[in-house]
Amino acid sequence: MSDIGALLETTVKALHRFEDPLLDAFLELLPPEPGPERDMAARWLPVCDHLLGRELNCAATTRPVVDAFLQGIHGFAWNQTYTADDFGAAFLERYGWVKLVGERGYFESSRLLMSFLVIGPRNTYPAHRHAPEELYVTLAGRASWMKSSRMDGDFIPRQPGEIIHHPAMIWHAVKTDDEPLIALALWRGENLNVKSDTGKG
Repeated sequence: MSDIGALLETTVKALHRFEDPLLDAFLELLPPEPGPERDMAARWLPVCDHLLGRELNCAATTRPVVDAFLQGIHGFAWNQTYTADDFGAAFLERYGWVKLVGERGYFESSRLLMSFLVIGPRNTYPAHRHAPEELYVTLAGRASWMKSSRMDGDFIPRQPGEIIHHPAMIWHAVKTDDEPLIALALWRGENLNVKSDTGKG
């Protein structure tokens, strides 16, 4: 089994152990079998450097997923949704994701998107929103999260192992302190490849 296949298997097993009804409803959208794995060229981003050579703060429930993720980190097709025009060049230096499942992921699905998001230390992922409903599972790193009907709101500290729900079209943001954040993002709904609304359009 490839590193990507092992990562998917480890991730799904770990998520089922949460026994969270909403999380289970997202996972039910996964294909019964993952299907063929896409061949995607490896790409490295500057944010990846923040994950190397340091002890990451995890929960017992998330440690197996983080370990599997770090094992394959050098071979992943890292990507970014935004440009410097959206949130600035400094944000991009400490931001990136790997799409595991989705229409453009390693494993095909038109019903569910599953991605690993990494945000480096002392970075803010500014307020944005999107039509697909979203769940985040915080895997490693303490960070503060905001969600609101407006573009601003209070940030609430979250720990590894917590699940964060974002209904469709609600503004949300996250900021890190002195450690990087690894989170798993799950999307369901229409148009899973849509770019988020940043309020600048």
